[in-house]
Amino acid sequence: MAGPREASLTIRFHGWWLAGTGASGGAALDMVAYRDADGCPALPMTQVKGVLRQAAEEFGLLGKEEIVELFGARSEPGVATDAAAGALRFAGEARMDAAERAWFRAHPEARAELFAVIRSTAIDPVRGVAKTDTLRAAELAVPVALSGRVQWIAGDPPADWVDRLDRVCAFVPAFGKLRADGFGRASLCCAPLAPAGGGQ
Repeated sequence: MAGPREASLTIRFHGWWLAGTGASGGAALDMVAYRDADGCPALPMTQVKGVLRQAAEEFGLLGKEEIVELFGARSEPGVATDAAAGALRFAGEARMDAAERAWFRAHPEARAELFAVIRSTAIDPVRGVAKTDTLRAAELAVPVALSGRVQWIAGDPPADWVDRLDRVCAFVPAFGKLRADGFGRASLCCAPLAPAGGGQ
């Protein structure tokens, strides 16, 4: 029996987190939080794909052939490759609930409550003082729940692909930048989506 062609992936953050844009906020901010079109915190699904693949590899949750089947073959830097992209498509963004986004769209002055600036610095372990030129300021998002979609785009989907992906989800401890500093702690799960008009 063929499996579903689409699944919902839900991410629940348990603390401050940062999906960076790669840009700074001028002199005041070293890192700026990623926002969707409504000005709310969001996470590009390409970043989700990368973290899931890394977990599958590091914890040995899937075989090498399974990882290539689902996520595609890794290309080596500077080497052109015609390797397949993989059966799973992680497109768009993981976003807040539509009703929540609509509320913040109608109350733009409240969007500032979704973010805060966190400042940190590296401490010299010997002298116990801040190291020179290590002060940084990052704009982080408050804990929220996000939802994104994953699609099976290669032929007939196997019945268990969502279960396999959900198993990998259980081993992902965090998302976003500054994970090594304890930010971005999250739990996530993956569940099949019924096709539109499927009567479910």
